Amino acid sequence: MNALEVVGAGGVDIPTVGFGLAGATLKTIAAALSEGVRKNRVSMLVKRKIDPTCNWPQCLAVQERAIFGFRPRKSTASKKNAALPTLFCLARLTDHLGVETGMFIHFYNSLLNDVDAMHADSMYDWFNRRPVKSASKCWITPDGKIHPGNVSL
Repeated sequence: MNALEVVGAGGVDIPTVGFGLAGATLKTIAAALSEGVRKNRVSMLVKRKIDPTCNWPQCLAVQERAIFGFRPRKSTASKKNAALPTLFCLARLTDHLGVETGMFIHFYNSLLNDVDAMHADSMYDWFNRRPVKSASKCWITPDGKIHPGNVSL
């Protein structure tokens, strides 16, 4: 996470996922993604006119800490929400044992099978409905700003 790299002059979206049995805290992961965005994406990708969301991981999970993070695969799923931004969402999912692992597998399977199930509106809705404290979830905008709690657009 400390070295997000530019994915090429054409802005090719190479799906990247990460799973750890143990690892960093929610706060540490959010800070690393935010710093990577500010140092790498904003400075390098924007200058090359590449969509900055192409350089975020698709999803990550830290099983020991019950953390799941994602960015939607598609920015829109309906005419109702035609231009939702791509955000990176992180949550410490303590509502059910193993939900972070299940979501990681579901997300990974959708990538492997090119399933269009991970749209922004449904994923943000799922994220907001997680019954966790505001301090246990955050979302990061493409400019690197970290926002606590539910996604508010």
